[in-house]
Amino acid sequence: MGSGKWEPDALCVNAMSIADLTIIKKPPKVLQHTYPHAMKKRKIKKPGKVQKIIKPLMPEQAEKAEIAVEGADHLYREIRIENRLEDEQGNEVKLKEGADVDVIVEADADATVPTHSPRKKPTRS
Repeated sequence: MGSGKWEPDALCVNAMSIADLTIIKKPPKVLQHTYPHAMKKRKIKKPGKVQKIIKPLMPEQAEKAEIAVEGADHLYREIRIENRLEDEQGNEVKLKEGADVDVIVEADADATVPTHSPRKKPTRS
């Protein structure tokens, strides 16, 4: 992050309690026209809450934020990510314990399959 060029994010977190911090990056307009298939992302958003901040055992390791994802299976409800984000100006910030967040999973269209047969749009005669 912070390099100025567009990179897809595997996990996007939107922390509403930290001045609407968002780490979702938008590709530049030139990519939207040159590579339209890159814009066809399928995604789902689940609410979550930062359960705890985990301090590193060794100074060279990164601090982690444990996030409980609502609607996930009981044994897989918590995820841990490096607690390092950027605000809109590119300044490094981190999540606070108890913060409400959104966990967004994105996938390219060619990495997904329909759950049932596609709906046909009615034709007008």
